[in-house]
Amino acid sequence: MFSWHPLKNGAATQYSKGFKFLGSPELDDEYSFEYISKALTKYVWSPIKFDGGIRLEKHFLGTIFCALDFDSPATTLEWALETFKDHTHIIGTTKSHQKEKNDITCDRFRVVLMFEDLVTDLHLYKYNMEKMILKHKADRACKDGARFFYPCKEIVSIQNGVLVKVEPLPVAEAKKPERYTGRGLKSFVKVTPAPENRNASVFKLGCKLFRTNIDRNDIVAMLTTASNGLPEAELQRTIKRAEEYAKK
Repeated sequence: MFSWHPLKNGAATQYSKGFKFLGSPELDDEYSFEYISKALTKYVWSPIKFDGGIRLEKHFLGTIFCALDFDSPATTLEWALETFKDHTHIIGTTKSHQKEKNDITCDRFRVVLMFEDLVTDLHLYKYNMEKMILKHKADRACKDGARFFYPCKEIVSIQNGVLVKVEPLPVAEAKKPERYTGRGLKSFVKVTPAPENRNASVFKLGCKLFRTNIDRNDIVAMLTTASNGLPEAELQRTIKRAEEYAKK
């Protein structure tokens, strides 16, 4: 599950369709990271396979790849090489690597990992990507189910090793929400895409979750999954309001 686009040096708006599936005929259904790494430096690419090559979340068919983007002084290439040394990975620098951007010069690179299972459910994919982004402080845009990347400048590491475990979506028993008592209470709720009024739905669900002792990162991941594509800035404002309200 890996896609590439034949158009080079195009504007972002030109990559809405035309993505092609990348496969290695000599490897049958197996993937060679050496083979894929060459494509990463040559083509505009996506870790996702799209129905009809149309780059929209509703055309998400699946992936076995977890692609993370790093462009912060807090995450260096040295850190990445150490952090992911035991994982199956490809690490490549971007065209902005060690160049001044927004008055900041730092390591800028991408890490491509491999999930242990094929992920064909969009919500499951976004949930797992959210957890990986929070864990490694990667660019939050990577969780987009229609994400694409421009070619890497240089591949600096290729490694076979540990695969990323696919965490199932949180599914819970239907219980009346309770306030945290300090006795190990943990209430779960079933996370499903929010209806048309997404703001209100995310706020209501957030109020319930923030009254439990579920880890905050997991709550954010659940609400992101349930938000049904709510814009990032609006989602974060709603989550903050729900958290503040729940604490009252």
